Amino acid sequence: MRWRQPLLVFADDYGRHPSSCQHLIRRMAGDRRVLWVNTIGTRPPRLCVSDIMRAIGKLRQWFRPSPTLAPGSRTNDTQTRSDSEPIVINPIMLPTFGNRISRAINQWLLSRQISKAVAQHLDGTPLVITTLPITADLVGRIPGKRWIYYCVDDFAAWPGLDHATLARMEDELLEKVDGVAAVSEVLADRVADAGREATLISHGIDQTMWDQTNRQHSHILKNVRMSDHPSTDHPVLRAMADAPRPHAVYWGLIDERLDMDLVTQLADRTTGTVVLIGPTQGNVEPLANHPNILMPGALPYELLPHAAQLADALIMPYGQSDVTRAMQPLKLMEYLSSDRPVICTDLPAVRAWADCCDVVGRSNFTERVCRRQAGGATVHQLRRRKRRLVQETWQAKAALLESLIDGRIDETQSPFTFAAA
Repeated sequence: MRWRQPLLVFADDYGRHPSSCQHLIRRMAGDRRVLWVNTIGTRPPRLCVSDIMRAIGKLRQWFRPSPTLAPGSRTNDTQTRSDSEPIVINPIMLPTFGNRISRAINQWLLSRQISKAVAQHLDGTPLVITTLPITADLVGRIPGKRWIYYCVDDFAAWPGLDHATLARMEDELLEKVDGVAAVSEVLADRVADAGREATLISHGIDQTMWDQTNRQHSHILKNVRMSDHPSTDHPVLRAMADAPRPHAVYWGLIDERLDMDLVTQLADRTTGTVVLIGPTQGNVEPLANHPNILMPGALPYELLPHAAQLADALIMPYGQSDVTRAMQPLKLMEYLSSDRPVICTDLPAVRAWADCCDVVGRSNFTERVCRRQAGGATVHQLRRRKRRLVQETWQAKAALLESLIDGRIDETQSPFTFAAA
């Protein structure tokens, strides 16, 4: 097999959450060797249980004897690894970039460790994809034929992050990279305000996985016990099946981006259960203490279609803020791949899909959810979803990103190209 230009990727911890970057890289890794770098430093360290556990996890990663393959791979040898999984490294670094000293130390630590890993595991100078502004100090200091910034969130507005540091480093990164991709038009416009042109690469969907599950379970999961189906015998699904119906279901990170007053209003109104699936972050006590809200924990990505089949409506109750207006929720494509009614608060990223779901204002949200739980999605919505989602596969999105990193999409705003250090 002839390998194409290798990839070096800076993004969220591989396998921790099913991010868009992970979906894309899996589709690009078949004929490219990939080195994935897990990092820290976007969030100021706090003395709390979640951060302590996160720190313990990082220490365990750092003191492993060698780089590891992602879950599902067979060996640490790049020649015999699983084609769709990268080699994952966890470089030792400081948990902050908040001052010149910490930035200088991290630049030194990361440059040495990553350059060594590139030489050891990749053949040739890699193409670099970064989703993180904290890599601004590494451009030109580690091997990289082309650098692409894949802008996935408004880090300057995300709850709990080091906003000032990330905004400053993102500005610096935008000046240095060779190309930019953005997941939403709002983010693309923000990049344009900084003097760069961004290629829009919105989130995609694995439609085959969803279609198979919809066909398999649409007629049975409502009326049987989860234990009768070993392939879906998961604690989260069992908890959902046992909860009073109807079910208004959300999945994803449960944090301050949600309109918690709106969620509790829906829980007050419903005769069933509001189900919030996923990890929690920040203060979610108002939700956790409500008797009609179920928070059963996180669910593996491949089981999300089964959760959809247990839902009477899929909801996206985000509040109005800079960070929510900028994001392009990955869950929207997943919701629309089901046959369930989808109700979203009015955000820029969902307006283009208003013919496939209900995009409503805050004052109408609860009433619309209750109505759709009783009546289901409309025939028009289901037909439009089927027609439009054909063009939204992860494979199509990956092809667009490959065109950008290979230089087949010109970005005339790019000031210069960095060669290997």
